[in-house]
Amino acid sequence: MEINYRLLDAGSDTEIQQWLDLYRLSFHDTMSREYWHWIFENNPFYLKTRPLIFIAEKNRRIIGSRSVIPSRIQVNMCQNHSILNLGHLYGAMVHPDMRNRGIASSLLNNAINLTKDEGYDLLTSFATNLYAYKSLIKAGFTCLNSSKKSKGYLSVHGLVKNYLPYIPQSFDNTIGFPLSKIFTEIFTQKFPKISHNFRIQCGEVDEYTGEINRIHALNYSHSGVHGIRTPLFIKWRFSAPGIHSKCLTLWDRDVMLAYLILDYPDSGKNFLIEDLFVREGNEYLISILVSEAVTLLKKVNGDSVWTYLIDGKRFHSPIFSKQNGFISYTSRETSPLSSMERFLFFLLNENQYPGIFSDKKQWNIWCADFCFFEISDY
Repeated sequence: MEINYRLLDAGSDTEIQQWLDLYRLSFHDTMSREYWHWIFENNPFYLKTRPLIFIAEKNRRIIGSRSVIPSRIQVNMCQNHSILNLGHLYGAMVHPDMRNRGIASSLLNNAINLTKDEGYDLLTSFATNLYAYKSLIKAGFTCLNSSKKSKGYLSVHGLVKNYLPYIPQSFDNTIGFPLSKIFTEIFTQKFPKISHNFRIQCGEVDEYTGEINRIHALNYSHSGVHGIRTPLFIKWRFSAPGIHSKCLTLWDRDVMLAYLILDYPDSGKNFLIEDLFVREGNEYLISILVSEAVTLLKKVNGDSVWTYLIDGKRFHSPIFSKQNGFISYTSRETSPLSSMERFLFFLLNENQYPGIFSDKKQWNIWCADFCFFEISDY
């Protein structure tokens, strides 16, 4: 029987379960029904079809899938300000028994064609391996930059669990004492506590949605491609089931200058810096917030803190570096055998200033604007 390509029927429990089963097989991770509905049905930025999940089907079984998650960005060029509808590609998967048959490419082409027909202006994606990267380039995507994963370890247990994940617990306890001394000397002292006179506040994200919206509205005045954090976006983006979010803010009197959002799961002690922003790119203020975040996480006995960053942001390199206790994993296009995480885009509407998208210096997009929805890294 030939392979059939179509949209997933979100009203079918059977199809949703098949999709979840394929997700578990492909990524060795489990996604709950609640999480699935949050990503694909609760998203407020769909234009027409909801959800945009493209499937390959054979013998009434889902053997492949590619999804698009909508968002919005703003493009400022000269005196023109345009809000564009963006789709982020997510969850490329094909059953292991059906790979190398062109299914992934067909799903990608379906996603490109339908999102263009529905009125989306731009597609983005992260290629996490060489095969995905080549597939996206072949389909017409442009590689903009690499992404960087930076992780700082707050405890010996977190360090051991990451580098020696299969050792018995008893062995972990045995080597814990000598490692503790090494860890203290190499890592713990690397997270500097920065003295300052600013006011720091910590609370739920929804307490600060108005201020976050205002701080970004000021930034939109500059030329470039900007992520839009409206109250609607923030309410949805930081309400994922099973994951909690806290917002750390920095104030000068009554003016919020910067913020940092931490995500953490119901269980576990690994924390993600999901979003951070500062007015005028002030490196010193971000350093303060990262320092305050690390201090906070140590108090709750956290194991690690990490973040994804798009390369090229000038203040990210010194802050999330070894000298401050972070180990970075960066993709390198010149080394095809390395683990790649490249950020790419596909312009669906060619009338929307194509030149500005190809200039990576114009992109002012941060972690939260694109969707790192994989929860296994927690």
